[in-house]
Amino acid sequence: MGMYPTPDGPGLDRLARELGDIRRQLRDLQTPSGTNIGNVAAQVQTLVARVNATLLNIDAAVQTSISANSMTTAQINAKVASPGNIAPGTVTASSAVSGTTGTFPTGVSSTGVYSKLLTYGGAYNAQYVHVDGTMGYVPSSRRYKQDIMPATLDPHLLNALQLVTFRYIAAVDNLGDDAVTELGLIAEDVDALGLSWLVDYDTDGKPNGVKYERLALLMIPWAQSIEARLSALER
Repeated sequence: MGMYPTPDGPGLDRLARELGDIRRQLRDLQTPSGTNIGNVAAQVQTLVARVNATLLNIDAAVQTSISANSMTTAQINAKVASPGNIAPGTVTASSAVSGTTGTFPTGVSSTGVYSKLLTYGGAYNAQYVHVDGTMGYVPSSRRYKQDIMPATLDPHLLNALQLVTFRYIAAVDNLGDDAVTELGLIAEDVDALGLSWLVDYDTDGKPNGVKYERLALLMIPWAQSIEARLSALER
């Protein structure tokens, strides 16, 4: 058996010794040799290197994903300060929302504006909408005006205004016969009388609306003319 010689002996002793030698050889074969241990160690080192490389690749991929899909604290703070366009388009707040300015291209509405009473005291102003969409009020104090001169209005212009009844086309399209009949003026007719200061014009310069709140200004020269005629009759 090579390096495991078997001594001679009578009977079964010799066979027993040979079986013992074979058992020792098998046990030695099952025990890793130095070469085998070296191979296993090399394989383990290779595996460890592959695992480390894989972990590095995973870490790099995670860092890349974080950079691509996350924001820094500074970016988050900037978004909070100025969020810009918010998705979804409808945002609901459980309390008051405040800010410096806001733009609403499709309009502004309030479900409680007609139930909000302003009779709790203090001043209140009529609100207007500028042609650029900005809402605010227009003061009448001398502090905001220049080139002030007395104005002359023909009191007969008030008699020239023609009141009409009408129904809005959109209201009829929406409500049919239930559309309300309105009372008012026609912007083109008011413009034709030269009362441009009573007319709202669209972006093409065409008469678009009537500034009904300014009609009260025509009442002043009309009332003054009546007062002058009455005074003349009393003399």
